This record gives sequence, structure tokens and C-alpha cells, in this order.
Amino acid sequence: MDDTEAAELAALAKTLRISRADLIRRACTKYVQGLREAELDREYERGYLAIPEDSAVSSASATLAGMLLQPEDWADLNAEKCGGRICHCRPEDARSSSCLATKPIRSEVL
Repeated sequence: MDDTEAAELAALAKTLRISRADLIRRACTKYVQGLREAELDREYERGYLAIPEDSAVSSASATLAGMLLQPEDWADLNAEKCGGRICHCRPEDARSSSCLATKPIRSEVL
């Protein structure tokens, strides 16, 4: 690792308020996880190619699912996120910071 890379890691670790070792550990874990997921994808593809889906079976499955499943009501998707029919906030909370539907979701970095 050259000095520039080490400095970038140190700065990022400081920004995230974690040790440089913890940052490297997290990055390695994500990398190995990605390798495992890629291998599972390749295994799935090999299995699918070895025994391809029968179009008659998939067609029959789709027909059967259409007969068994209840239709879904998608009308709520056209409602406003806050203050619409799917919003359970009090009218005075709508479009404000106290409305749960509009609060931002925090995501962890790395």
C-alpha cells in the first residue's frame, strides 16, 4: 500500500469514526461476501443451464397462479406518500418532520 492509499484510508476511517484496521476489516468482509455471492450466482446459472425450465411448466404455473391469487388493489400507489390515503399521520403532522412517512432512513456506511 502506498502513502496516498494509506492517507486516504486514514482520512476515511477518521470521517467514519472507526479505526483504520476496522475499516480494512469491513472492506475485506464485503469483498469476500461479494465473491461468495458471485460464486452462488455462477452455480445457479450452471444448474439452470444443465436443467433448463420447461416452457409448458412455466406457462401452466402462470395460469394456475392467475386462477388462485386474488387481484391486488394498487389504488394506494397513486396516493400521496404523506397525507394521502396510505398515510396514517394526523393532518397536522402531514408534510412535517413528525410524519413517519417522510422521515429519512439512515443507512450505515460500509
